[in-house]
Amino acid sequence: MTRRRRPTRVGDILPGTAATLGLSDELRLARLMTTWAAIAAEHLPGAGTGSRVVAVDRMTLVVEAAHPLIGQEIRLREGELVAALTATPGGGGIERLRVRIGGRQGGPPL
Repeated sequence: MTRRRRPTRVGDILPGTAATLGLSDELRLARLMTTWAAIAAEHLPGAGTGSRVVAVDRMTLVVEAAHPLIGQEIRLREGELVAALTATPGGGGIERLRVRIGGRQGGPPL
């Protein structure tokens, strides 16, 4: 009779599998998108849904803001947001934010 192996969590094998397939950068971007959405909702009340991650450039997270006022708020809170990012498993390695304006429809929170 063969002995059953203990199940392996998908989250434990995904990084290695992604690296083997050459998808590490895409996996990192996907994790940062999810992490940013949660952090923006918490630290930018009313403006969190007006931004999204569009790229990662080495240690810089590129965020697109739907309106200049949201972009300004992100820039003003950059230190706080980067600290919150680096405190999460998905946000390690980010040292700064770059904000660009445009893309989505929407305006500042009223």
